[in-house]
Amino acid sequence: MIKNLLSGLAAGLLLLLVAGEARAVPVTFDFTGTGGQQTFYDFGTSPGLTVHVTGLGLPNRVRVVDQTLDGLGVYGLNGTDYNAEVDNGGTVDQLSLDFSQMVTLQQATFTSFGTGDVFSLKIDGSNKISSLLIASTVNFNSNLNLYGDTMQFTPGILDASAPPAVSNLFRLSSVTVTTTEPVPEPSTLLLLGAGLLGLAGWRRRRNS
Repeated sequence: MIKNLLSGLAAGLLLLLVAGEARAVPVTFDFTGTGGQQTFYDFGTSPGLTVHVTGLGLPNRVRVVDQTLDGLGVYGLNGTDYNAEVDNGGTVDQLSLDFSQMVTLQQATFTSFGTGDVFSLKIDGSNKISSLLIASTVNFNSNLNLYGDTMQFTPGILDASAPPAVSNLFRLSSVTVTTTEPVPEPSTLLLLGAGLLGLAGWRRRRNS
């Protein structure tokens, strides 16, 4: 009986260790809607992950975020912007996503772009993608290590010396990111294991 109990305890500890391994949890944020022009937008999900979206005209011009059924764009407060997409006509627009925790970017969907249009991406201030062709759905290579809590989408080539092309524009319809579930601390597992083994020892002494 004691042997069976110890075997069961060992199996239980093994299951706890396996269950405690970190696993990536995908979360998709849908940016489509009819909210119109707002200073910012906040989106949230049931696990508690949120993203705060703002717009900017580089290097430091105030912009609002424009939400339509095609997704999010950027528009000038004074109404002099070329359009409400994220574009680089005259002033280079930037759409900034600030997540409530560290995430890894897996996918983005775009609308309102033209043939040959490209976008650039910064994460936590570091240049990650300097020029990538825009498509309806862009899946990101895991080797790019797109991990952080602030992501900035910009149309065109991420190069201040390169002249902007007005044709580079888009709306961001959605992003899919992954978070990592918390991993139980080793000390927690050790304490639980010691408690279970102590219970087995007490049971054995009681039966002897």
